Amino acid sequence: MTSYAQSRQPSQQPPHGYELIRRIGGGATADVLLCRPMPPVPSAGPASGSNPVAVKLSRRQSDRTTAERFRAEAAFLARLSLHPHILTILGSGVTDDGRPFLALEYAPHGSLRDLMAVRTFSPAQTADLGIRISGALLTAHRTGITHRDIKPSNILVGADGLPRLADFGIAAGVYDGATATGFSTPWAAPEVIAGLTGGSEASDLYALAAVLYAALAGASPYEYGYAPHDEAELERCVLEHPLPELKRPDVPPSLARALELTLSKDPERRPFSALEFARQLQRMQGAMGVPVTPLVADGVPAMPARMASRAAAVGSASRNRRNRAAHAAARKRGSRGLIVGVIAATVSLLMIIATLAWLAMPRADSVPAPDIVKAPGPQVDEPTPSATLPSDSSSPDPAPAEPAWPDPAGIMPDAIPMLPDQEPSQPIPSPSPDDWPIGGDALSIGLFHPSVPHGPCTAPSAEGVRS
Repeated sequence: MTSYAQSRQPSQQPPHGYELIRRIGGGATADVLLCRPMPPVPSAGPASGSNPVAVKLSRRQSDRTTAERFRAEAAFLARLSLHPHILTILGSGVTDDGRPFLALEYAPHGSLRDLMAVRTFSPAQTADLGIRISGALLTAHRTGITHRDIKPSNILVGADGLPRLADFGIAAGVYDGATATGFSTPWAAPEVIAGLTGGSEASDLYALAAVLYAALAGASPYEYGYAPHDEAELERCVLEHPLPELKRPDVPPSLARALELTLSKDPERRPFSALEFARQLQRMQGAMGVPVTPLVADGVPAMPARMASRAAAVGSASRNRRNRAAHAAARKRGSRGLIVGVIAATVSLLMIIATLAWLAMPRADSVPAPDIVKAPGPQVDEPTPSATLPSDSSSPDPAPAEPAWPDPAGIMPDAIPMLPDQEPSQPIPSPSPDDWPIGGDALSIGLFHPSVPHGPCTAPSAEGVRS
């Protein structure tokens, strides 16, 4: 038979149908195991694609009290699991050795207690957290359930980064609050510590306000202000001492006042409901100029009507500003595009004109070669013609033959014809060098001076010919 001490040991065996990954935590009465659901058919192997779940497994075997507690929590969560800020229940049952368990949504980012151990929250973050958990509490209270154990370790951070209210293990109906089932002293309301009630909507709001105070200060209100040495001294501080002043100059007075009222020792001075507390935080957000967190609860507007109309007006004005800015930017882009288009068209036109001008210019290889004027005299590949006068049988003394072209190599004296009025013995006067045409020889006459006639011409004497 298993003893009570043995049944209180941490359990490492997951329920049937779940594969153990690791142990992730536990409390006084239960352990929390990270498990992977197994497929319905064992031969199919582990469901590697299934999301891990948190299995809350009782350390005690199923006696009447333990079984009733787990059944109640399962029933509460089943009624509330549709709310986005309440941890979702995925299943429940009893292990082979008689331990009840709950399969819950796994929150991979830990709890608010883990975050508070390394940092404090800004006023805007604190108000956002308060509105979201107020929506979860409002949903629970309207269903007839009080949580009675709100504390940082029971506010988890889901995979989406949003808070989840968890651990309804000591939750009870609103009308069963006279039964005390346990509490956490740093977060419990004075009337709960004094034993006047087991929990109520007002005590739930007190606990939530104590958590928000701690998010700003780093510790629960009376631990922050008085640093008690033990739990008994802490209880006396909660019951007898005034609420410590929050030494955060960046905290708006409206937020400090809302927390002060909700942490009042008199439940009557606290907000009437979680809805009223959430509205106070939303108005504070509006006064700070930060985005207003919507309140999520069935049948309740996300924000007050006045704030909703103002938000709609602000949103409309913001959209109009964005539209005007977009239109101005479009006009600017259009004019800039027009200028660029005109420049591009001008450049294209200039390129076309330049191309046509280039095509119209004569090319060097298309200029016709000038006519070559042949110099008088014999050619290289042609024999020198011998022009003779036609014979006249009636003329007894035929004239000697006269060459048609002067001899370029030199003119013999006996071949030079005589002028009509000149005696053979009279020499031909020699021209001065200045009378010679450019080029210095007979070949240049026809090339550079086309006015000089071709054919037989009077040649200078042999003394005037340059060698």
